[in-house]
Amino acid sequence: MPSYTNNRDILYSVIKNRILTMEYIPGQKISELEIAQQTNISRTPVREAFLRLSEEGLLQIVPQSGTYVSKIDLKMAEEARFVRQNIEKVIVANSCKHITPEQIASIQDIIDLQEFYSNKNQPEKFFDLDEKFHYAFYKIESKENTWNWLQSFNAHLNRFRWIRSSLVELDLKLLIEHHNEILNVVKLGDAQRAEDLISEHLHLMVDEKDIVLKKYPDYF
Repeated sequence: MPSYTNNRDILYSVIKNRILTMEYIPGQKISELEIAQQTNISRTPVREAFLRLSEEGLLQIVPQSGTYVSKIDLKMAEEARFVRQNIEKVIVANSCKHITPEQIASIQDIIDLQEFYSNKNQPEKFFDLDEKFHYAFYKIESKENTWNWLQSFNAHLNRFRWIRSSLVELDLKLLIEHHNEILNVVKLGDAQRAEDLISEHLHLMVDEKDIVLKKYPDYF
């Protein structure tokens, strides 16, 4: 039987994933009781998971009203993008000196799968592969803890990215093209070009913000 702590942590992960993947949309009211009934877990660990997510800015608990999924905070998303861009450009540039043929092949497999899923209308698969592409460079540089640290305040940015990956108005082929270009210059050992390309790639949020806002104004 799962322990109380395990139940709390499981619920936290499940609810957070539903928020990040837009199963729970910004502004939606969610019920402590309903989640407890759905998961067959008591309300106390649900309540604690809600509190933890509210501390992270993903839920808003309104007394006498209920609990709501927080709107996407564009300022927080942009700051997370800024931090990630300035860290990741160094990591990708440094990987030019360390990447192995096996790692190149593994990253190319990720890009090929992105190409496959881009035609299948499965944004959850595409987004997961997008994360794996970027994480691969952190692994090359043994910076997994840096990646995990970034995830701690990436929630608003990741929700924005999730919406972007599901919009037919924005071509996923551009992301795949960027990934191929980044991998190619890393293979060539061109650190400066790799740094420039990853910066351009991570700047897409700024370039495409107005399109996303126009499509989903109520999410922000």
